[in-house]
Amino acid sequence: MTTVRDLPFAELTRRFLLHQRGRDLSPNTIDHYQDSFADFARFCREVSYAPTASSLTTELFHHFHRWLKETPTRAARQGTTQRAPLGVIGDLRDLRALVRWLQREGLLDPTVKVVVPAVPQTFFEIFSDEDLHLLMSCKYLVGESEQAVRNRAIVGLLLDSGMRLGELCGITLDKLDLDDRSVLVLGKGRKLRYCYFSGPVAQLLKVWLRVRGDHPGTLFELSPPGVQCLFKRMSAHTGLHVHPHKFRHTSATKMVRANMDLHSVKRILGHAQLATTEVYLSLSHEDLKAKHAVASPFEQLAGTGPRVNSRTKKVVRRRLRLNESGKRKAV
Repeated sequence: MTTVRDLPFAELTRRFLLHQRGRDLSPNTIDHYQDSFADFARFCREVSYAPTASSLTTELFHHFHRWLKETPTRAARQGTTQRAPLGVIGDLRDLRALVRWLQREGLLDPTVKVVVPAVPQTFFEIFSDEDLHLLMSCKYLVGESEQAVRNRAIVGLLLDSGMRLGELCGITLDKLDLDDRSVLVLGKGRKLRYCYFSGPVAQLLKVWLRVRGDHPGTLFELSPPGVQCLFKRMSAHTGLHVHPHKFRHTSATKMVRANMDLHSVKRILGHAQLATTEVYLSLSHEDLKAKHAVASPFEQLAGTGPRVNSRTKKVVRRRLRLNESGKRKAV
């Protein structure tokens, strides 16, 4: 007799995804789960294994981890078929979410675990000031054509606000407040938050709105693939690697360089965890050296910090005398 613990992997993932859709997760999250489960199903086919809830083991997931690192993808991504470390981690996190759900449903032994490696500490690539000047002089951003006016506003808003590509493409006119220099966006997990921009970016948006008009629709009337296509053209023209998240990394780094505290940066970027914000920062050795020079604890003590008053000096001298007296008694 077949029991629920003998259900095939495809049925387990179907039930899991149905549950996740009931939680109103974003389509992108659901798609990521499906891609991860497809990788695991491919792995099982290659090793001639037909997994069920009762046959999933920690050792099996260890083998899957090794397979992810050693097996090339079917199609090249950014010129390579080797999976990026973050891609491997993403697959394992999705499998871990499935395993924990199965355990809560009583379908899987609670001792089964999916071990997810730590996120590698790498510096994300950001735009230098010279890069940004080069971008703004790109032929797709100069001139008074409708496309150039729109493209300048897109680049300015991405850099100034640090918002995600999906958030940018989802902006509607009723969510934009030029006087307040803010825009309400729908972020990950369908969470609403305000993103902010400066006066110069507000001016770029005003010029674009005069061109665009006030008819219904999204602010820039472009889908994410449309913006990606624009950035590919900019990359070809400038020789720079231009992609939306690079603007987000640059924005976060520049805000911290300007001495914005990390908690404020976290809220502006819409991160749930401070650790996520820290990963986004690309502070160089020189950045950290300059920040330490400004906040050197010893230099503050030596003379640039608060002056020590006479009462504090008396307390220090009394403590020294008591300490010396205690040493003599011990001897």
